[in-house]
Amino acid sequence: MRTTLKWLQRAENFIMGGAFVIMVAALFIQVVNRNVTKLALPWPEEVAVYSMIYLVLLGTEAGLRDGTQIQITAIVDRFRGRVKLGIQIVAKLVVVAFSGAMAYASFGVIAAQAQSGQTSPVLRLPMYVPFGAFLLAFTIIFLVQGYALIVLVKAFIANDPDASVGVVPDSPDEVEEITAALGLNETADSEGAEEKR
Repeated sequence: MRTTLKWLQRAENFIMGGAFVIMVAALFIQVVNRNVTKLALPWPEEVAVYSMIYLVLLGTEAGLRDGTQIQITAIVDRFRGRVKLGIQIVAKLVVVAFSGAMAYASFGVIAAQAQSGQTSPVLRLPMYVPFGAFLLAFTIIFLVQGYALIVLVKAFIANDPDASVGVVPDSPDEVEEITAALGLNETADSEGAEEKR
């Protein structure tokens, strides 16, 4: 299972990198065309939009995986041990259920698009190609977060919070990191002052 997830993450990173390069190239062509050649090129905008859709949706999963998604941890961080693991399990359950429902719904949309034969206005690209981003992203979210949920449940049963390290990444407090790097951390300064007394 872990090997499959690593393969999925590599594929996801490859697709995101490709989508980013294609999007930037299409926008560059559009800007050059608008200011220099002034030809009738409607396709770069459509290419950029579809690339951005893939980039954003797959970036959502990458953010969930490495903990860079915006999250409110003020309540969760107050707990330790099994209680914290229990709260994380509930949060993962919500993510897994939502992503599973979205993947299922996306499959229905793609099937309907394939049957209708609808194409994009400029490129005449079948519309199930851009809509495929939803199915791809939510399926990967479902698999990766489902695996994380299994690891969390095992850690909860074994009462071993350390077993979940890497599955639920700790989101560092950026303000504390910056103030500590600049030597402006008030708690560190006050502790140092108490030690000198």
